[in-house]
Amino acid sequence: MKKQYDIITFHPRRHHNFEQAARIEKYFESFKHLTGLFYSQEMVTFASKFSKNLANNLSRRSYKFQKQETVSNYPFHEYARLIDEKLRKPIDYGKYNSQFARWILKNYAPPKIALGFDTLSLDVFEAWKGKSKLILDLVIGVPHYRAMLDAGLTEYSPEILTKRSESDK
Repeated sequence: MKKQYDIITFHPRRHHNFEQAARIEKYFESFKHLTGLFYSQEMVTFASKFSKNLANNLSRRSYKFQKQETVSNYPFHEYARLIDEKLRKPIDYGKYNSQFARWILKNYAPPKIALGFDTLSLDVFEAWKGKSKLILDLVIGVPHYRAMLDAGLTEYSPEILTKRSESDK
């Protein structure tokens, strides 16, 4: 039986989405964040016994949720990418994202609200169209693209953002 939630957010490997998901979790009871990269605080603490560097890297791929059970982790996405990288195979994010989407669709019923990040949401949104309110969040990239356009550039430069006022970022 597929798991049912009022709100589902998902992204396979971007840790910057954890902050947004953790904030949503505070306000809604029936919520789940689906990801391929999440390590509990217990895992980070355990890793720190062996390597501070490893613990810091795991910590970056985590976020403090009130309830750890509001996050579901599907690490195959990242493992497959790492294996392909080690074997020097081409990195095919389309393939990995489709596998992640299949995992979501196999295990989760359409929620009332689905918040997907980036273009990987296509397969899930197609399947849940008409069954859920669908939100595609691309906000993380907007300041960068706006700065590039304002500067008349076609390639991103980090210096652009540092020259902008706080209200303009």
